[in-house]
Order: sequence, then C-alpha cells, then structure tokens
Amino acid sequence: MTDGVGRRMANRLRSTGTITIGTSAVISLAVRLMSLGSQGLMASRFGAGSELGAFFVALIVPGLVAAPLASAIELAVAAPYARTLAEEPERAPAMARRLLLRSAAAGLVLAAVVTAAAPLLVRVSAPGASAETQRLALTLAWILYPSVFPRLVTAGASGVLFGARRLQAPLVINAVNPLAIIAALVVDHGRHPEVLALAALAGWVLEALLIAFYAGRTEHMRAGDPGPAYRAAMAALRPLLVTFVVLQLSPTIDQVFAARVGPGELVTFVIATRLFDGVVAMLILPGARLAQVAFARATDGRAALPDELRTQLRRAFAVGGAAAALLALAAPPIIFLVYRHGSFTSNDAWRSIAVAEVFAAALIPLAVGYVLPRAFITLGETGIMLQLMAVQVVLNLVLDAVLVVPLGIVGIAIATLASYTIVDIAQWVRLRELLASEPNGRTKAETSEAPTEPAPPPFVPPPSGP
Repeated sequence: MTDGVGRRMANRLRSTGTITIGTSAVISLAVRLMSLGSQGLMASRFGAGSELGAFFVALIVPGLVAAPLASAIELAVAAPYARTLAEEPERAPAMARRLLLRSAAAGLVLAAVVTAAAPLLVRVSAPGASAETQRLALTLAWILYPSVFPRLVTAGASGVLFGARRLQAPLVINAVNPLAIIAALVVDHGRHPEVLALAALAGWVLEALLIAFYAGRTEHMRAGDPGPAYRAAMAALRPLLVTFVVLQLSPTIDQVFAARVGPGELVTFVIATRLFDGVVAMLILPGARLAQVAFARATDGRAALPDELRTQLRRAFAVGGAAAALLALAAPPIIFLVYRHGSFTSNDAWRSIAVAEVFAAALIPLAVGYVLPRAFITLGETGIMLQLMAVQVVLNLVLDAVLVVPLGIVGIAIATLASYTIVDIAQWVRLRELLASEPNGRTKAETSEAPTEPAPPPFVPPPSGP
C-alpha cells in the first residue's frame, strides 16, 4: 500500500512538472556556484588590476548585444514551439530547424559587425581607461566579440528545448564555459589574459556545438514549412528584444562609468554585480514570473487587477526585503572566501563589499519594479511600460555622471538604487491612473455620473508577455 501511495505521488509530481522544476533549480544552483568559482579564481590569479579590468571591458559589448537578444529568442521561441508540438507535431522538426538557422544567421551577422567595429567600441566602453588598458582590451575584444555568434546559437537551441520541456540539458551545458575558464586558469596560472579570453570563447563555442547537436538529435530537425507558429515567434521577438535591450542598457552604462573611475574599479564593481545578479535570479525573477501568471488569470481585467496588484506588490516587498537581507549578510563572507586570495587584496574585497551593500538595498525597489511592468503588459499598455523603462535608463545615466565623481563606484550603485526607486513611484502612479479608468479612458467617477450610457464591454487582457 505504501508503494502504491509512493507511485501515485511520484506520478503526480511528474505530471505537474514539480520534479522537473526541482531538478532544474538544483542544476541552476550548481552551475551558478561553478561560475562563482571561476570568477573567484580569476580574481585570485589576476587581482583587481588592469589585466582583468581589460577583460571585463572586452565583455561589455558582447554582453550588451548577446544577452538581451538571447533572452528574447528563448522567450519568443519556447511557447510557439510548445504549441506546435501539441497542435501540429509534424511541423515541429521544420520549425526547430528554421529557428536554429535564424538564430545562427543573426549571431553571425552581429558578431561580424561588432568585431569589425571593435576599435571604436572598446574606446566607447572604457573612455577613461589608460592607453595600456585600452590596447589590451582591444586585443581581448578581437577574441571575445565573435562570441556573439555561438551565444545566439545556444539561445535558439535552448528556446526549442525549453518549448519541448527539455529543461535540464541547456542548464547543464551552461556549465561548460565556467569549466573552460577554470581549466585555463589552472593550467596558465593567470599569466596571460589572452588565454583567459580564448578559454571563454572556447567554452561558448563548445556550449553551442553541444546544445545544437542535442537539439538536432532530440527534435529530429529537417527542412519543411514551419507553419504559423514560427511567424508568431518572429513577431513576438521584436517587442521582447526592445524590452531586453532597454533592461541591459543600465548595467552596461554602470560598467562604462566604473571603467572610468580608475584601475581595478571595474573588477571590484563587476564582482558585486555578479552577487547581485545571483540573488535576482534566485529570488526576484521567480516571484516576478508568478506575478505575471497571477495577472494573466485576472480575466475580468480592471475589476480584479487592482486587488491582485496589491497582493503581488506585498509579496514583492517581502521577497525584496528577504533578498536584500540575504545579500547584505552574505556578501562579506562570500567575497572574502571566494575572491580574497592571491592578487585580490583585502582593500579590493572591501570596495566590492561596499558596492554590494548598496546593491542589497536596491533589491527592494527592483523586486517591485519587476512586478509593475507585468501589470502594464496585462493591460496591453506596453508603450507606457517601455517609456518608463527608458526614463529609468536616462535617469540612471544622469545620476551615474553626478555621483561617480565624489563617490566612485559606490556612487554608481547609489544611482542604481535611486533610479529604481523613482521609476517605481512613477509606474505606480501611472498604473493607478490606468486602473481608475474604464477601457474607453474615462474615470470610474465620470462613468458613474452618466448612468444612461451603456456599460463598456469587459476588459480582456491580451496574451501575457515576458
């Protein structure tokens, strides 16, 4: 009897995806710890000097180009491919093949463009860096800028596999890049930053080869008509790409300002941002995704959305507070245990800790800021959402320029905190105005004063976005 109960419980877990989600979470944590180890080894071998600083400068442009496009591809591809598998499975192999080829073509073109423009882009990425740092950054850029191509191949294949509910393989393959970096640092002992860059590129290329091979084998790709779901994926890609590019601009601007502060400042700043990003991925993003699902289920629109929004904002404040406490308490021991070795000094560690503590405070407005845009998406007001996101980018740029001079990299972190908070308030005010109006744009008070007019039709939210 106990075995029967156990089997029924296991079957229920499989049917609801709980086992898959739990396994994916464990794999993600293991890969993130491995990535943390590779970064700690980099800091130990090179210290917070010009060589590692040049390496991070050379990563700015590929991050700005590849990261938002990869995220947009994965999100745009997964749902239409899953729908094709369910409704028109005979078209799925052709759709998977076309998606992978389009991702590869986009990656090849973008990699060629940014590599050709490398001298200009390096100067723009680190305008205040020394001539020596810029020369080394350019050398490393010739190696790292082509990584845009394999990273987009990986994104296309990952989107297909996510749509097929094969979640674990892309996550496991993400461990190849940090493993390649660790191997290079162990063999070379951090003597040549060019070896580090080559290892990073080799890791991304190997990831792309492995995931493309796996996707080809499991999804049985072949030529043919991909069907309407493919065109839906391409149509969804454009607004998603704009959204993710805007989201990536602020961190990129922060790194450009950090590179101008002085030798080693970009390294200490990036270490703090890596910890910040880790907490966001573990705590903030899952809560934001749950909020989007909850908003989408509020099918009677403005009638149910205000209550749901208040519920999700209370949850966001709680999650943001927990995330802030976690980062504030964990950052000092992690930075000293992982990074404070070899050439990375105690002074470097304390500078990173100071930035991480400010970033910890920024997690609260960030958690709220990840929920509010999803309410705009549910209401179909993506234009307003993008305008406010653009305001956040401009505000962050202005505050960076003002605060970096007296406060250095800590001022950049304070600019991030302030810009998130101000734009959160603006989003909340605008949302209240939208929710106080009927779908025809009139306020509830104005509508109640004209009872003879027919009531507007119930609001039906459009399909949810990212």
